[in-house]
Amino acid sequence: MEGEVGYFRRNHWVPVPEAEDLAALNRQLVEACQQDEHRIIAGREQTVGASLLIERDHLLPLMEGFDLAQASFPTVNGFGCAKVLTNAYSVPLPAGMKVQAKAYAAAVELWHEGRCIARPERCYKRQQQILELEYYLDVLYRKPGALAGSKPLEQRRQAGLWPASFDRIWQALMERPGKQNGTRQMIELLTLAPKYGQAKLQEALNRRWRTSVMTPRRCGICCMSTNYGIRAAKRWMSACWNATLGRYR
Repeated sequence: MEGEVGYFRRNHWVPVPEAEDLAALNRQLVEACQQDEHRIIAGREQTVGASLLIERDHLLPLMEGFDLAQASFPTVNGFGCAKVLTNAYSVPLPAGMKVQAKAYAAAVELWHEGRCIARPERCYKRQQQILELEYYLDVLYRKPGALAGSKPLEQRRQAGLWPASFDRIWQALMERPGKQNGTRQMIELLTLAPKYGQAKLQEALNRRWRTSVMTPRRCGICCMSTNYGIRAAKRWMSACWNATLGRYR
Protein backbone atom coordinates (compact mmCIF):
# COMPACT_ATOMS: atom_id res chain seq x y z
CA MET A 1 0.00 0.00 0.00
CA GLU A 2 2.70 2.50 0.99
CA GLY A 3 4.66 1.69 -2.16
CA GLU A 4 1.63 2.41 -4.37
CA VAL A 5 0.98 5.71 -2.57
CA GLY A 6 4.57 6.72 -3.24
CA TYR A 7 4.23 5.73 -6.91
CA PHE A 8 1.08 7.79 -7.28
CA ARG A 9 2.64 10.83 -5.60
CA ARG A 10 5.78 10.71 -7.74
CA ASN A 11 3.87 10.28 -11.00
CA HIS A 12 0.87 12.53 -10.48
CA TRP A 13 1.87 15.06 -7.83
CA VAL A 14 5.42 15.90 -8.93
CA PRO A 15 5.77 18.70 -9.73
CA VAL A 16 3.14 20.06 -7.36
CA PRO A 17 -0.09 20.43 -9.36
CA GLU A 18 -1.73 23.82 -9.81
CA ALA A 19 -5.48 24.40 -9.52
CA GLU A 20 -7.77 27.38 -9.07
CA ASP A 21 -9.47 25.85 -6.02
CA LEU A 22 -9.83 22.64 -4.02
CA ALA A 23 -12.66 21.34 -6.22
CA ALA A 24 -10.48 21.62 -9.33
CA LEU A 25 -7.62 19.89 -7.51
CA ASN A 26 -9.93 17.02 -6.53
CA ARG A 27 -11.00 16.65 -10.16
CA GLN A 28 -7.34 16.31 -11.14
CA LEU A 29 -6.94 13.65 -8.46
CA VAL A 30 -9.94 11.66 -9.76
CA GLU A 31 -8.66 11.84 -13.34
CA ALA A 32 -5.22 10.60 -12.22
CA CYS A 33 -6.84 7.69 -10.33
CA GLN A 34 -8.84 6.73 -13.42
CA GLN A 35 -5.70 6.80 -15.56
CA ASP A 36 -3.92 4.63 -13.02
CA GLU A 37 -6.61 1.94 -13.28
CA HIS A 38 -5.18 0.97 -16.72
CA ARG A 39 -1.69 0.34 -15.32
CA ILE A 40 -0.33 -3.20 -14.80
CA ILE A 41 1.90 -3.61 -11.77
CA ALA A 42 5.14 -5.49 -12.42
CA GLY A 43 4.66 -9.22 -11.89
CA ARG A 44 0.85 -9.03 -12.24
CA GLU A 45 -1.34 -10.05 -15.17
CA GLN A 46 -4.35 -7.84 -14.47
CA THR A 47 -4.67 -4.09 -14.55
CA VAL A 48 -5.10 -2.10 -11.36
CA GLY A 49 -8.74 -1.50 -12.26
CA ALA A 50 -9.48 -5.21 -12.77
CA SER A 51 -7.83 -6.12 -9.48
CA LEU A 52 -9.84 -3.41 -7.76
CA LEU A 53 -13.11 -4.98 -8.92
CA ILE A 54 -12.07 -8.38 -7.53
CA GLU A 55 -10.94 -6.90 -4.21
CA ARG A 56 -14.12 -4.85 -3.80
CA ASP A 57 -16.21 -7.97 -3.17
CA HIS A 58 -14.10 -8.76 -0.08
CA LEU A 59 -14.34 -5.31 1.52
CA LEU A 60 -16.75 -4.47 4.32
CA PRO A 61 -19.48 -1.90 3.54
CA LEU A 62 -18.86 1.68 4.53
CA MET A 63 -20.32 2.54 7.91
CA GLU A 64 -23.45 4.66 7.58
CA GLY A 65 -23.31 8.13 9.06
CA PHE A 66 -19.55 8.08 9.46
CA ASP A 67 -18.49 11.73 9.63
CA LEU A 68 -14.97 12.43 8.41
CA ALA A 69 -14.49 15.44 10.65
CA GLN A 70 -12.51 16.33 13.74
CA ALA A 71 -15.10 17.34 16.33
CA SER A 72 -14.75 19.66 19.31
CA PHE A 73 -17.06 21.71 21.56
CA PRO A 74 -15.69 25.24 21.97
CA THR A 75 -17.35 28.14 23.79
CA VAL A 76 -18.03 31.46 22.05
CA ASN A 77 -15.66 34.10 23.44
CA GLY A 78 -16.16 37.83 23.94
CA PHE A 79 -15.20 38.54 20.34
CA GLY A 80 -18.00 36.35 19.00
CA CYS A 81 -15.59 33.59 17.96
CA ALA A 82 -15.25 29.88 18.63
CA LYS A 83 -11.74 28.44 18.67
CA VAL A 84 -11.29 25.40 16.45
CA LEU A 85 -7.85 23.80 16.62
CA THR A 86 -5.54 26.84 16.57
CA ASN A 87 -7.83 29.39 14.89
CA ALA A 88 -10.90 31.39 15.92
CA TYR A 89 -13.99 31.49 13.68
CA SER A 90 -16.82 33.99 14.17
CA VAL A 91 -20.31 32.67 14.88
CA PRO A 92 -23.69 34.43 15.08
CA LEU A 93 -24.14 33.67 18.79
CA PRO A 94 -23.59 35.62 22.02
CA ALA A 95 -20.55 35.02 24.21
CA GLY A 96 -20.70 32.05 26.55
CA MET A 97 -22.69 29.78 24.25
CA LYS A 98 -21.23 26.34 23.50
CA VAL A 99 -21.16 25.07 19.92
CA GLN A 100 -20.12 21.89 18.17
CA ALA A 101 -17.29 22.38 15.71
CA LYS A 102 -16.58 19.96 12.86
CA ALA A 103 -13.28 20.51 11.08
CA TYR A 104 -13.25 19.10 7.53
CA ALA A 105 -10.47 19.32 4.96
CA ALA A 106 -11.91 22.39 3.21
CA ALA A 107 -14.35 23.91 5.70
CA VAL A 108 -15.28 24.22 9.36
CA GLU A 109 -18.90 23.68 10.36
CA LEU A 110 -20.24 25.24 13.55
CA TRP A 111 -23.44 23.70 14.95
CA HIS A 112 -25.84 24.83 17.65
CA GLU A 113 -29.02 23.05 18.75
CA GLY A 114 -28.90 20.67 15.79
CA ARG A 115 -28.48 23.41 13.17
CA CYS A 116 -25.40 24.45 11.19
CA ILE A 117 -25.07 28.18 11.91
CA ALA A 118 -21.77 28.88 10.12
CA ARG A 119 -19.56 27.16 7.56
CA PRO A 120 -16.41 29.19 6.91
CA GLU A 121 -13.54 28.03 4.75
CA ARG A 122 -10.93 26.27 6.85
CA CYS A 123 -7.77 28.22 7.54
CA TYR A 124 -4.50 26.26 7.74
CA LYS A 125 -2.48 29.08 9.24
CA ARG A 126 -2.07 29.27 13.02
CA GLN A 127 -3.49 31.71 15.56
CA GLN A 128 -5.75 33.44 13.02
CA GLN A 129 -9.18 35.07 13.33
CA ILE A 130 -11.62 34.31 10.52
CA LEU A 131 -14.37 36.91 10.83
CA GLU A 132 -17.69 37.23 8.99
CA LEU A 133 -18.82 40.84 8.65
CA GLU A 134 -22.55 40.04 8.75
CA TYR A 135 -22.27 38.62 12.28
CA TYR A 136 -21.09 41.98 13.63
CA LEU A 137 -23.61 44.30 11.96
CA ASP A 138 -25.77 44.53 15.10
CA VAL A 139 -22.84 45.89 17.11
CA LEU A 140 -21.58 48.10 14.29
CA TYR A 141 -25.01 49.67 13.84
CA ARG A 142 -24.83 50.91 17.43
CA LYS A 143 -21.21 52.04 16.91
CA PRO A 144 -21.05 52.98 13.22
CA GLY A 145 -17.73 54.76 13.58
CA ALA A 146 -16.03 51.39 14.12
CA LEU A 147 -17.01 49.98 10.71
CA ALA A 148 -14.31 51.66 8.62
CA GLY A 149 -11.41 50.27 10.66
CA SER A 150 -12.97 46.96 11.65
CA LYS A 151 -11.11 43.71 11.06
CA PRO A 152 -14.15 41.93 9.53
CA LEU A 153 -14.34 44.64 6.86
CA GLU A 154 -10.59 44.42 6.27
CA GLN A 155 -10.87 40.67 5.70
CA ARG A 156 -13.84 41.21 3.38
CA ARG A 157 -11.71 43.58 1.29
CA GLN A 158 -8.74 41.20 1.21
CA ALA A 159 -11.00 38.38 0.01
CA GLY A 160 -12.21 40.53 -2.89
CA LEU A 161 -15.79 40.57 -1.57
CA TRP A 162 -16.02 44.33 -1.13
CA PRO A 163 -16.24 45.94 -4.59
CA ALA A 164 -15.15 49.53 -5.17
CA SER A 165 -18.78 50.47 -5.86
CA PHE A 166 -19.59 49.78 -2.19
CA ASP A 167 -17.12 52.47 -1.12
CA ARG A 168 -18.61 54.97 -3.59
CA ILE A 169 -22.09 54.25 -2.31
CA TRP A 170 -20.97 54.46 1.30
CA GLN A 171 -19.31 57.83 0.65
CA ALA A 172 -22.45 59.15 -1.06
CA LEU A 173 -24.62 58.06 1.87
CA MET A 174 -22.35 59.86 4.35
CA GLU A 175 -22.52 63.10 2.35
CA ARG A 176 -26.30 63.34 2.74
CA PRO A 177 -27.33 62.74 6.38
CA GLY A 178 -23.82 62.84 7.85
CA LYS A 179 -21.11 60.30 8.60
CA GLN A 180 -22.85 58.46 11.46
CA ASN A 181 -26.28 58.17 9.85
CA GLY A 182 -24.82 57.48 6.42
CA THR A 183 -22.77 54.59 7.81
CA ARG A 184 -25.87 53.24 9.54
CA GLN A 185 -27.69 53.27 6.21
CA MET A 186 -24.78 51.37 4.66
CA ILE A 187 -24.99 48.79 7.45
CA GLU A 188 -28.73 48.43 6.82
CA LEU A 189 -27.94 47.74 3.17
CA LEU A 190 -25.40 45.10 4.18
CA THR A 191 -28.07 43.26 6.18
CA LEU A 192 -29.66 42.34 2.83
CA ALA A 193 -26.65 40.22 1.78
CA PRO A 194 -27.35 37.14 3.97
CA LYS A 195 -30.95 37.04 2.76
CA TYR A 196 -30.52 37.72 -0.97
CA GLY A 197 -26.84 36.96 -1.59
CA GLN A 198 -23.83 39.12 -2.31
CA ALA A 199 -24.35 39.16 -6.09
CA LYS A 200 -27.96 40.36 -5.94
CA LEU A 201 -27.12 43.01 -3.37
CA GLN A 202 -24.30 44.35 -5.54
CA GLU A 203 -26.57 44.40 -8.59
CA ALA A 204 -29.30 46.20 -6.64
CA LEU A 205 -26.89 48.79 -5.27
CA ASN A 206 -25.53 49.50 -8.73
CA ARG A 207 -29.05 49.92 -10.11
CA ARG A 208 -30.12 52.28 -7.34
CA TRP A 209 -26.82 54.18 -7.69
CA ARG A 210 -27.64 54.96 -11.32
CA THR A 211 -31.06 56.32 -10.35
CA SER A 212 -29.66 58.27 -7.35
CA VAL A 213 -32.40 56.79 -5.12
CA MET A 214 -30.60 54.75 -2.47
CA THR A 215 -32.49 53.38 0.51
CA PRO A 216 -32.37 49.93 2.14
CA ARG A 217 -36.02 49.36 1.33
CA ARG A 218 -35.63 50.19 -2.37
CA CYS A 219 -32.53 48.04 -2.66
CA GLY A 220 -34.42 45.19 -0.99
CA ILE A 221 -37.14 45.53 -3.60
CA CYS A 222 -34.51 45.35 -6.35
CA CYS A 223 -33.05 42.17 -4.83
CA MET A 224 -36.44 40.47 -4.68
CA SER A 225 -37.82 41.65 -8.01
CA THR A 226 -35.51 39.38 -10.03
CA ASN A 227 -37.27 36.33 -8.55
CA TYR A 228 -40.77 37.47 -7.62
CA GLY A 229 -41.55 40.51 -9.75
CA ILE A 230 -41.64 44.13 -8.72
CA ARG A 231 -45.21 44.17 -7.32
CA ALA A 232 -44.72 41.15 -5.09
CA ALA A 233 -41.40 42.54 -3.96
CA LYS A 234 -42.95 45.87 -2.95
CA ARG A 235 -45.74 44.17 -1.00
CA TRP A 236 -43.29 41.94 0.82
CA MET A 237 -40.84 44.71 1.69
CA SER A 238 -43.64 46.97 2.92
CA ALA A 239 -44.88 44.24 5.25
CA CYS A 240 -41.57 43.14 6.74
CA TRP A 241 -39.03 45.96 6.47
CA ASN A 242 -39.79 47.59 9.82
CA ALA A 243 -39.77 44.21 11.57
CA THR A 244 -36.48 43.25 9.97
CA LEU A 245 -34.69 46.40 11.12
CA GLY A 246 -36.54 46.71 14.40
CA ARG A 247 -33.73 45.04 16.28
CA TYR A 248 -31.48 48.02 15.52
CA ARG A 249 -33.76 50.61 17.07
